[in-house]
Amino acid sequence: MALLKQSTAYTRLFKMISALDHFSLKTGLAPSVNLSKAGAVFSAAAGTVTEVGSGWYKVALTSADTSTLGDLAFYITAATADDTDFCDQVVANILGDTLPVNMTQILGTAVSAPATAGILDVNVKNIDNDAASASGTVTFPNATLASTTNITAGTITTVTNLTNAATAGDLTATMKTSVITAVNVSTPVALYVTGDVGGNVQGNVNGSVGSVVGLTASNLDTTVSSRLATAGYTAPDNATITAIAGYVDTEVAAIKAKTDQLTFTKLNELDANIQSVNDTTVNGNGGPGTEWGP
Repeated sequence: MALLKQSTAYTRLFKMISALDHFSLKTGLAPSVNLSKAGAVFSAAAGTVTEVGSGWYKVALTSADTSTLGDLAFYITAATADDTDFCDQVVANILGDTLPVNMTQILGTAVSAPATAGILDVNVKNIDNDAASASGTVTFPNATLASTTNITAGTITTVTNLTNAATAGDLTATMKTSVITAVNVSTPVALYVTGDVGGNVQGNVNGSVGSVVGLTASNLDTTVSSRLATAGYTAPDNATITAIAGYVDTEVAAIKAKTDQLTFTKLNELDANIQSVNDTTVNGNGGPGTEWGP
């Protein structure tokens, strides 16, 4: 006998015996398979019959063939063969199925009907071997609490969502500092600072600055009120200044062109080839017999 799951297709094997000797397996037949469901009248199976070989055959039972719980009787006939009869059982679940459980007791104690169908009401008395207690209703936020390391000690790390945050006064000073630190690490926010700020301030300072005292006043060489008024300021003539600068550059270049022609064979002494003095030609080369002179 085979256990067949209700309303599920199944391939059922069977063999046919020769009607001559009632012993030999019979091949080449076209068996007719009839079924009786839970004691009902036999009727032809909906599934097809196929020869497997060596006197064995199979019927491909359909979900309609296995639709009724209880006995499923087989009456199989074929010419020149003995009738084959056997009975299987159609059940709601078979080995390997996920079985439904209707739990009414736990360790002998009746289970109350849940407030929401399909969800078991649980009264937690112990968590990690520590007794759990609550003086009132405990509400869990419908969100993700990520890595809340130790809230009672005031340390909160990697907090992504604080739902229904406590009102002012419910957090200790240490806890408030931890929350501000954790938030500002990922998303810095503008805060108001009152009192003195010491040390260096880096980055940009946005918003209003009430007053700045300290080194600023000592670094000014005169009072702020003595600054030149806007009405007394005359802008420089940049066009004229540019023209003068160009002229000076031209003259300096011309002078340099002449001075570049001077030769100083001996340090700080100018080399000169004197051809005339006071419009009078100078003769001679300064040697004996050819002294310089007019």
